[in-house]
Amino acid sequence: KFRVCASAAPQWQPKPLVRTCVATTRSSDEFGPMVAAEAQARNFDAAGRQAFVGDGQAWNWTLQKTYFSKAVAIADFIHVLTYVYLAARAIAHTAQEHWEVYLGWATSCWQGRVAAVITDLKEWQGRLGPIAPGEEPSASDPRQVISKVLMYFENNQSRMEYVRYRRLGLPVTSSLVESLIK
Repeated sequence: KFRVCASAAPQWQPKPLVRTCVATTRSSDEFGPMVAAEAQARNFDAAGRQAFVGDGQAWNWTLQKTYFSKAVAIADFIHVLTYVYLAARAIAHTAQEHWEVYLGWATSCWQGRVAAVITDLKEWQGRLGPIAPGEEPSASDPRQVISKVLMYFENNQSRMEYVRYRRLGLPVTSSLVESLIK
């Protein structure tokens, strides 16, 4: 048998007082007021520290600025890892090389060196060359992948300060919420 002792949880770990969830299949324009109303009902504005974790899509940051402007905007680290994985796979020739590049870039992001990853991606973009006018490469073409990942990183760099977030005790992933609604 497996038994968990109540004292096994670290003492620094915050104890949840309330856990709520808002989900909808409606547009983000309709979702924003729903989330804001739930946050207001839970007195979110009174929290000493506030975080707004999103997957990196522009509409998330519009909601954050509109309804949660005091909250620290954070790009979900799991999504960052997904983009890093795809970029590493696009340029690697072997599984070993893929793993090494992925691990290096993931570590750089975790340690606050996102700018170095952006520099590497730009270098790879230069090595791979441009997409010719009229050319329609597949979504898996390394030039397309690197371009997409680079755009994600450039658009979200200001929300990828994971060292600072950890220091402040803020979440760096929305996995707890996402697992609740799935």
